Amino acid sequence: YRRFFDINTLAGLRMERPEVFAATHRLVLDLVSQGKVHALRIDHPDGLYDPAGYFRAVREAIAARGGQGDASLYMVAEKILIPPEPLPENWLVAGTTGYEFANQISGLFAHPEGEEPLSRLSARVAGDPGRFADLLFASKKLVMRTLMSGELMVLANLLDRISEADRRTRDHTLHALRDALMDVVACFPVYRTYVTGTDVKEQDRRFVNQAIVQARRRSPAVDASAFQLVRSVLLLEDLENWPAALRETI
Repeated sequence: YRRFFDINTLAGLRMERPEVFAATHRLVLDLVSQGKVHALRIDHPDGLYDPAGYFRAVREAIAARGGQGDASLYMVAEKILIPPEPLPENWLVAGTTGYEFANQISGLFAHPEGEEPLSRLSARVAGDPGRFADLLFASKKLVMRTLMSGELMVLANLLDRISEADRRTRDHTLHALRDALMDVVACFPVYRTYVTGTDVKEQDRRFVNQAIVQARRRSPAVDASAFQLVRSVLLLEDLENWPAALRETI
């Protein structure tokens, strides 16, 4: 839901492809190996298919050129952590760029007595928003229905292809699968999971299960088996029933 996600003219480069990584990192690797750059800030690594693999590739590429290796290069990642989400342990970085620290510092300059008059002003201008969780859920769905309707339909069509390949799930309509997927995304407790290949970490499994439970509770009219299909796909279960072309993409 970041402001730049709906700018369709931005290019998305697939850094998990070695030839793409090599071509786009030639200059920065030269600068590091020459000692002209001593630290790297990686902005928005969550936009990558495999952030952990990317950080590992950067360090390996630097070490291969005889530059600073895994232990000495200072590298940080730009990522907003939502408590209780920790920084992934397999990211080879020193930490984040400091949003968590900045948030704590900002709290020191926010006088608690200012909350009540600001809340009154907000209610007078915008009305009673109700529970924040309900407002958040509705706002996420609004963004998906408007700014990201194309991306949502692409994912829904992939989900539909998977469902059509199995006699137990082929009765789901594209419309029902899209709605189930949208509800699950709107209930996601964190920015994203890090499921790559067949590796599903327990933390990712917990986040997916939490989103499924909340989505079913908020949308009881949606067939529960549609949510189960979304869960299975997000956790890479029943891969043998996926179309071969889709299995090759994970």
